[in-house]
Amino acid sequence: MEKFYRLKEKKRIDRLFLDGKWSHYKDLKIIVLQDNEPGIYIGVSVGKRFMKRAVDRNRVKRLLREAYRENSSIVRETFGENFCLMIFWASSTMPNKMHDVSGFLQAQLQKIKQNLNPPKV
Repeated sequence: MEKFYRLKEKKRIDRLFLDGKWSHYKDLKIIVLQDNEPGIYIGVSVGKRFMKRAVDRNRVKRLLREAYRENSSIVRETFGENFCLMIFWASSTMPNKMHDVSGFLQAQLQKIKQNLNPPKV
């Protein structure tokens, strides 16, 4: 993930948690805030509560970043060009393959897209 995409500023993170919309699918949780400020800011997190060993947490974080990178076009299509997004892994089970994490993220984004744009009757 490129440096200018990283969600690091405390003020931005606080605003994300205060005003952001939560969504979850299986072991994946996402919080998103569509912003007026230009830029895309992404963060990933794996709680120590779920994964005790740092090696495991870092592996899952790498998988989450890679899943975002593979699906970045879908993310931009869903949220536009100005948003903050944080992805959480909320399970003590290690994902078997990259395909699992990517599939969870795709399903999550489809669910969010349907909620943002309900079908017209």
